[in-house]
Amino acid sequence: MIDGSSKIILSTGEAEENIGYIHFKIFNSRLLNKFQLVDIADAASSDEEWLISTFIELFEEELEEWSPKFLTLDKILLEPSYRNNGYGKNAIKELIKLCTILEIDYIILKPSPIEDVNFSDESKSKRKKDIERLVAFYDQLEFESYFIEGAEPMMVLDINKLT
Repeated sequence: MIDGSSKIILSTGEAEENIGYIHFKIFNSRLLNKFQLVDIADAASSDEEWLISTFIELFEEELEEWSPKFLTLDKILLEPSYRNNGYGKNAIKELIKLCTILEIDYIILKPSPIEDVNFSDESKSKRKKDIERLVAFYDQLEFESYFIEGAEPMMVLDINKLT
């Protein structure tokens, strides 16, 4: 597993400004079997283990036919004043370009709101709306949604299917 992160830099020609950051992990199933992938993910975090386990379950046939490389997008965060201006979408597009260079086959993520949530009924409602908004955002970038019963959705982008 490769654990990666980067600043998101806005370049205006003469100046550069740090407007956020991105954090991800890269897994190579060409080198590890699915049990080893889950073990490594579990060592990173329970969220990472859920993503990898769910991905393996949903894409079992693909994993048996060939051994893809995949990137889990753990977090993308923009400073509040830069949100809703297309910078997040551009950062994801740049990440997709990096994935093609690194021959990564899938990007996997759980569309979770940025803010920490206490689990009161009001917060659950807000979290659900935030997740719906994030699913719509990633849908624009050709991610596919997978709704798992009893859990929040997972999203997958098949890099090889992009035109």
